[in-house]
Amino acid sequence: MLATCTRTILLAALLPLTALDAAERIIQLRNGLQLQGSIVELASIDQNAFQAAAEGAVEAKPIWLIDDGLRRIYLNQRAMVVPPTIIAPADTGQPILLDQRTPVAGGRVVSAVGSIFGISPFDPYGRRTFSMQGPKGPLTIHQGITELNSRYVKVEGLLSTRSYVWDMRIATSAFPSKQLNTILSNWIDQSELDGRLQLFRFYIEAGRYAAARETLKRAIKDFPEAEGLKRQLRTLIQQEASQIFDEAILRRDAGQPKFAKQMLQSFPIDDVAIETRIKVQDALRKYRDDDQLASDLVDRLTKQVEQLAPETAQPILPLLEEIRRDLKPVTIARLSDYQRLGEVDNITLENRIALAIGGWLLGAGTGEQNLAVARSLIRVRELVDEYLSSSDSARREQILDELANQEGATPENVSRIIRTTRPPLSLPEESADPETPGLYRIAMPARGEVAAHEYLIQLPPEYDPLRSYPCIVTLHQPGRSLDEQIAWWTGSYNAELQQRLGPASRHGFVVIAPQWQNEDLSGYRFTPREHYRVLSSLRDALRRTSIDPNRVFLSGHSAGGSAAWDISLSHPDLWAGLLAISADADKHIRHYSDNGKYFPQYFVLGELAGYPAPLIRNGAVLQRYLRPQYDTMLVSYRGRGEEDFHEEIDDMLKWMQLRSHRRQPIPQRIEVSTMRSGDQFFWWLELNDLKPSISVSPFLWEHADRLRPGDINAQITANGDVQITSIPADSCTILLSPEMGVKLDQPIRVSWRSKSTRLTYDGDLRVMLEDVRTRADRQRFFWAQIQLP
Repeated sequence: MLATCTRTILLAALLPLTALDAAERIIQLRNGLQLQGSIVELASIDQNAFQAAAEGAVEAKPIWLIDDGLRRIYLNQRAMVVPPTIIAPADTGQPILLDQRTPVAGGRVVSAVGSIFGISPFDPYGRRTFSMQGPKGPLTIHQGITELNSRYVKVEGLLSTRSYVWDMRIATSAFPSKQLNTILSNWIDQSELDGRLQLFRFYIEAGRYAAARETLKRAIKDFPEAEGLKRQLRTLIQQEASQIFDEAILRRDAGQPKFAKQMLQSFPIDDVAIETRIKVQDALRKYRDDDQLASDLVDRLTKQVEQLAPETAQPILPLLEEIRRDLKPVTIARLSDYQRLGEVDNITLENRIALAIGGWLLGAGTGEQNLAVARSLIRVRELVDEYLSSSDSARREQILDELANQEGATPENVSRIIRTTRPPLSLPEESADPETPGLYRIAMPARGEVAAHEYLIQLPPEYDPLRSYPCIVTLHQPGRSLDEQIAWWTGSYNAELQQRLGPASRHGFVVIAPQWQNEDLSGYRFTPREHYRVLSSLRDALRRTSIDPNRVFLSGHSAGGSAAWDISLSHPDLWAGLLAISADADKHIRHYSDNGKYFPQYFVLGELAGYPAPLIRNGAVLQRYLRPQYDTMLVSYRGRGEEDFHEEIDDMLKWMQLRSHRRQPIPQRIEVSTMRSGDQFFWWLELNDLKPSISVSPFLWEHADRLRPGDINAQITANGDVQITSIPADSCTILLSPEMGVKLDQPIRVSWRSKSTRLTYDGDLRVMLEDVRTRADRQRFFWAQIQLP
């Protein structure tokens, strides 16, 4: 792992490349992100590019390497970058250099980082020891901080009895301000004003306004004769105020209105500029206006219901009380039709009340004006809720019979009710930890060969079951507990604020940590059992909480990252995106690359993690994701080993919140691969038993005579018919819904193996309700199905 040459230290230096410009630039991506760094063009990240370059082959260079000093980000330029691509960035500021003793020449180069045994904290002079597995046993290397800027801290090997050349980069955001201040105070002479101002500028460039304010206050006190410092302090207070306002708006948009309102009400409004003051006042006025609108609508509806005959009004009263309780900014759009037409005199009183009931139960824009139908919808929702929560098959049959006699129980109405109703199952009565509200530990029963398991779920602050939340399903690395994995995303609990303060909590994400490993607690085995643990945990959480199925992201660390990578490729219809941290490609991952076209991927790794380096051992696989059909970013931290890279979390949250990163619409054409039992459901096509020549057990992988996935090719034609071109099974199920582009009011022709059959949908609700009950997806579900053959 230690060598005197640097062949594996920087893959980019070995591949055929062209530097566009050594200066940093801002690059606008098609998905909405902006990246900043110097740009290098690459022909490939696959090690086979070495030989091609040596032979003098002239290749296109479609891959861009964007180097920001901390990370190297790889992406396909044509797929990811918006032309014109290059914009000159603002000045990034001057670095602070620390004169540590580093080896000038002759030191051994760290070309790979083995298993990490321990890392000591940085001492007051920015030095530490790093212990890891070396090629001949445990190895301890002395490191020191040699450079700091607003983006990264450069850590190098120090001169010692055995010196090592090692350039490691750590995000500046990973250091607490107090620690940075202690280290810098020992290197920067603060007896002079210039030293104070150098420290002040560093904190400003890093966005650490509180630390900058304290530094400036001390400078004003110690150097009262210095001009302009008080004026800078006033400007700094404005910047801090803008930061507080932005946080309040973030919390409001994340579904935390109480906390956002408290922030705005305690805002230092007298100390800020008039523009900021107006923005705060407008935001508070919006809260008052929303509350008043909700109150006015409920009062109006109450008075109108009171005018109905008692026998007509009675069934409506419980729903009216529900509307009074639950009408708020997140639900007020349901009454948009009633808000617009509820006082129009040429619409009858009953029709206006029907608009409110229909909107509340079916969602905005339904325009239901028949009060008899609207009253029927109240009972229809009760029956639908009971069906979705019932484990009694006989009772479910009775419910189907009752629905058949309800005037409002059309497939269109039932589909709308499913999308607007509360989750069918409840959460446990008690939190998993009395000191951590919103944290639940849920036991999952054994099923077949899969033993009982559990998952943890952390709800965001001010969770409201009437709101739809994005979700992260996160798979822990071996040795890390479910609680630790939850805390990685959501942070630790703050008793004073009564909430977790980590990025996922602040941005309003539900976080699920399933117990995914086999019973022996080994690494990832690529088994259907592991898949089942993850998928069943997600489905159970979908039944209990208001997760948006179109915004579920799968993530994982180390072996958990490899599991997430494999599970996402095996079930591409489920995910809004994949975030794999320190993951490795093996087995099915190497054969399922084409399945990755259907969702975006975000890979994070340390460039020196193990031997050979990650881009060497995984380069051939990752290269396939850097093609024009894919939305893929590969982030490689300079000089780092296999770590959890918590400093990347803010960028990952930003990536997940892009409007373009939602689960894709149901595709008209399915082109995927499979070669494992369990990997058999793809959007609207479910295969029965795979052919024996296709399905390969992960335990027999090395002994298999043939490793070739089965191709699945099927499409919805322009006229709404279904064509199955190829599947590695002798039978399958086709699932149908209007969302696919088929017309269920007309016969649908299904063709397979030179044979065809026709389906005529009769409006039966059984398939729809069973699909929602079993798969738990209340946004994307199917109305009809046909078995082939």
